[in-house]
Amino acid sequence: PPPPTNPKTPNQTHKNVALNISRQSKMHGEWRYVMAHKELVDINLIASAGSMGVGYNYPLYQFRDPNYTENFTPEFRSFIDKHYSHHFEPLEVLGYIYALLYSPNYRKRYEDFLKADYPKILFTNNKDLFRALSLLGIELIGLHVLSQESLNYSFEKLKDATIGESYYKEAHDRIIKKPSHNEPEQRLYINHSTYFRGVSEEIYNYMIGGYGVLDKYLKSHKNEPCNFDHVSNIIKVIARTIEIQKTLGFLTSDLPHLKGNDSKALMQEILQNPPPPPFNANIALILSRQAKAIGDFDFNAAFISTKASDNNIYRRGGGSAFPLFCIT
Repeated sequence: PPPPTNPKTPNQTHKNVALNISRQSKMHGEWRYVMAHKELVDINLIASAGSMGVGYNYPLYQFRDPNYTENFTPEFRSFIDKHYSHHFEPLEVLGYIYALLYSPNYRKRYEDFLKADYPKILFTNNKDLFRALSLLGIELIGLHVLSQESLNYSFEKLKDATIGESYYKEAHDRIIKKPSHNEPEQRLYINHSTYFRGVSEEIYNYMIGGYGVLDKYLKSHKNEPCNFDHVSNIIKVIARTIEIQKTLGFLTSDLPHLKGNDSKALMQEILQNPPPPPFNANIALILSRQAKAIGDFDFNAAFISTKASDNNIYRRGGGSAFPLFCIT
């Protein structure tokens, strides 16, 4: 691999992807403190420090020039290989973990535990279910790090291909002035004239950690020209994420057993159409050890990253990075 762009943070500037996740949280509702990322990120990526839960980065690889290694302990690697009598690639293992963390059933069942410490990962005995969940997790990772090949693959699967298209009512005003959501018309306005269609309440209110994704982005870019393609991609990524989470809910409906007995046809459908790899680099899991939620905020502080990140990537509270590979 090429030399790191920043020798002080090689694990996240060496073409790495990270999983960002919180360790503890105070919240009500679904846990949602997990996200994949590929950029340098702030400690408040998924939550505010001291408030919503620090996110910790877990890179896919660790780099120590000139070599790299997967960021798994020998004990964990031995467990996976023996449990499945098969050597799954690091990305396949990370995909499984990411899928489970995005399962609505997992988040609901273990809500109280997720408030107190890092998520505990359950491993199915069904190898096909492992592979199916892994592929869905890999698709989610590709969506969340905005890999173009992954976006092309996933957007073709959207039930409504027109979601996120931009329109003008009057003047072609590109400036983000006063973002607002019109629920009856499912429109997301950036000013009085310009809007994106197909934005349901579920899409508009979708949260990662302590942030409403669309609301946070648009308010952060107020009084700036709108990047229409980027906002459209965000909307479509959220829409496809919601669709995948519904599928994950079905596949994990028998938690904690994860037998997959009622999902054989669906698993085979998933296995026959795998997503492209989301990166040609390292990735990391960003996790928050602790998070506090306000009101009806759900716990969702975990994300994937491919770049070095600040510990405020969720919100103030911080995130730790855990790479999948180590360069030695």
